[in-house]
Amino acid sequence: MMNVPGAIEQESSLASKVCRIAFCLYVIFMLVGSSMPFQDADPNDEMTASNPINQVVDSVIPLVCLVCLWPKRRKALDILSEEKYLVLFLAWCAVTIIWSESPFSSVKACVRIIGSTIVALAFFVNARSPEEAFKYIKGVLAVYIPLSFLAIAFVPGATQWEWPAWRGLARHKNTLGEIGLVSAIVWTFRIRQASTRGKLCSLLFGVASLVLVLGSKSTTALLTLFFISFIAFCVAAARWVGPALTTAAAGCCCVIGMLVLVNVAGADDIFARLGKDSTFTGRTDLWEAVIGEARAHPFLGAGFGGFWTPDRDLRVESPEESTWRPTEGHEGYLDLLNETGVVGVCLVALMVIFYFRNAARSRDHSNLWKALLISVLMVNTMESTLFRLSSFTGWVFVLSYLALFSKAPKSGAVPE
Repeated sequence: MMNVPGAIEQESSLASKVCRIAFCLYVIFMLVGSSMPFQDADPNDEMTASNPINQVVDSVIPLVCLVCLWPKRRKALDILSEEKYLVLFLAWCAVTIIWSESPFSSVKACVRIIGSTIVALAFFVNARSPEEAFKYIKGVLAVYIPLSFLAIAFVPGATQWEWPAWRGLARHKNTLGEIGLVSAIVWTFRIRQASTRGKLCSLLFGVASLVLVLGSKSTTALLTLFFISFIAFCVAAARWVGPALTTAAAGCCCVIGMLVLVNVAGADDIFARLGKDSTFTGRTDLWEAVIGEARAHPFLGAGFGGFWTPDRDLRVESPEESTWRPTEGHEGYLDLLNETGVVGVCLVALMVIFYFRNAARSRDHSNLWKALLISVLMVNTMESTLFRLSSFTGWVFVLSYLALFSKAPKSGAVPE
C-alpha cells in the first residue's frame, strides 16, 4: 500500500530542488539579460518582450516554479494573504490592460512581472529561510564580478566611450552601477556572519563591487551606496550613544555639510563634480514630457507596460543632440504614475508603508533585506527599475518585500 505522507514529502523535496535550480538560473538571467553584451541594445527590443530569449525564460522558468508551488500551495496563499498590497498592485496592472493604448504590450508586461513574482514566491515557500536566497545570489555574483573585470580589461565594447564609463557585461553603465550597488551591499553585510576566510573573501568582493560602481560613473548608484552606508553608521552609533542623540547629530551634520557645499563650491560645481548638470543629464526635460503625458490619464494611467512601446515616438530635446528617443522615464515613480495612475502609485506606497511597519515589529527580519529595499527605492529617484521588465534591482525589490512575509505565515506552512 502506498505511503501517502512519504510520497508527499518526496514530491516536496523534488519541488524544492527544482525550484532552487530555477531560482539560480533566473538570477543569472536577470543579471546578464537577453541582449548581446558589448553592444548597444535595440530600443525596440528593450520596450517589448519580443526577444526570443525573453519569451523562453519568462515562460518556462515561471511555469516550472508555479508547478513547484503546488506541494506548498497553502503556505504560498498564506504569504500572499498576509502581504496583500503586492497582489493588489499586480491585479491592478492586469486591469489596466482594458484601457491600455497598447494592450498586447501590456499583456506581455503583466505576464513577465507576475512570472518574476512567482519565481521569488516559489523559492521562499521551498527554502528553509529567506536568507538562503543570498547563497545563490552570492554564487552568481562571485562569477559575474570577475567576468565583468575581464570584459572591461580585454573587450573594447565593455566600455561606453561616449561618457567614458564601464558597462562590463551589462547593457548600460547605469545597469552595471546598480548591479555593483546590490553586490556591494550583499557582500558587506555578509562579512560579519562569515568565518575568517569568508570575511576576507567577502571583503574582496565588496571592494571589487565598489570599484565597479565607481568605474560605471553611475552617480545614482554611488550616492545610494553612500546613503546606505550613512544609515548603517547611524544605526551602529545609536546602539552606543542612543537614538535621540544620534538622530540629532546626523541631522546637524547633513545640514552643515549641505550648507558648506552649496556656499563654498556652488550648486553647478557640485553637479559637475558628480558628472551631472542642473538638468541631471537631460532628465528634467524628459520628466516634463512624461508629466505632460501623465496629465492625460492621471488616475487610471496609460496601461501597465503600454506606454514605452515602439509605436510611441516620444522625442526630447537635448543640449548635446537635437532630439533623442527615450525608452523609460528615468524616474521610477513617475513611470508608475504614467502607466498605472494614482491608483497604482498609492498601492506601491502602501506596500512600502506596510513593509516598514511590519519590519519594525519583526525582530528576525534581516537588515540586509531592508538595506536592499531602501537602495532600490533610492535608485528609482533617477532611474526606472520598479516593476520594469528584466530589471535586476526591480526584482530585488520584490524579493526583499516577500522575504519579510515568508518568515512566519499565518497557518504555519503545512504542505497539503
